[in-house]
Amino acid sequence: MQNPPHTDARVVILGGGLTGISTAFHLRRPWLLVEKEARLGGHALTDETRGFHFDKTGHWLHLRDPYMKKLVQELLPDQLVPVERKARIFSHGVLPRYPFQGNLHGLPREIVSECLIDFVRAHNDPR
Repeated sequence: MQNPPHTDARVVILGGGLTGISTAFHLRRPWLLVEKEARLGGHALTDETRGFHFDKTGHWLHLRDPYMKKLVQELLPDQLVPVERKARIFSHGVLPRYPFQGNLHGLPREIVSECLIDFVRAHNDPR
């Protein structure tokens, strides 16, 4: 991080998840980051169990923003691994692709109809 932690900090950051780390990185004055876990990162975590890897959050980093992509590449050089999503949702005996709302093919006609009608209703609802 660009600023070293200070015990005389006037800013105390509770939690070393992505938001806490980003706050500490961008502050221009002394800070103290407090994290209860043994490592930083919050939900941005991959567990390994018997050779399988499980991400704690499926939306960890979607680096569409050029600034964020550049920042992460600078802070974690050669540590990012792009992963192509191949998610499916089991529903009504079929496995439509994720996201469910945009991939209704193969579902029973009454389910497709219900989804489309509800979408139109929600789209036209002024609330």
